[in-house]
Amino acid sequence: MLRIRRELSGIEYVLLPEDQRLPRLLDDTWQETWEIVPHCAKVLVTIPQLKHLQGERLVQTLRSVEKDLVYSWTRLNELTGLLCESKALDVIDIDAFTSRHSRCCPLLPFQPYLFQYPPAGLLQLMILSMRNYIATILYAPLRDAGSRIELLENNCDKKKCRAARFGDVSHIRSP
Repeated sequence: MLRIRRELSGIEYVLLPEDQRLPRLLDDTWQETWEIVPHCAKVLVTIPQLKHLQGERLVQTLRSVEKDLVYSWTRLNELTGLLCESKALDVIDIDAFTSRHSRCCPLLPFQPYLFQYPPAGLLQLMILSMRNYIATILYAPLRDAGSRIELLENNCDKKKCRAARFGDVSHIRSP
């Protein structure tokens, strides 16, 4: 199904009116994102078995799940790149954020992102959540079992993971 959607998208995107391209791209990207879930589920199911494995069987199992993790991580990066290239994740610059609660509630401790196409924000949140899930829930037990995936190690050192999890925290106001 996804292969057919990919082939059709190459043909249909150029034929779509400008105002319909971004919604179609987001819909296709959502489908691509859901395709990653079975790979992550396979890793999650394998993790409890690792403590009972030893020797060559452990090594083979780790290699198998490493492939799924690398595929998932790489695919998420590709999807993010696709969204960035299409300008789906462009934000609106605002000087001050106001809402109907501005008079009664304190200011937000962070600068909110207002996307030019708001549904893209939800997709970005999903992709960031999946990246965090891979790095903290799936990869951490594999690393404890002896696995080292350079792609994830380079992207998940403490400083980068903090930035990936919490965004740029340099603008947070102190109470």
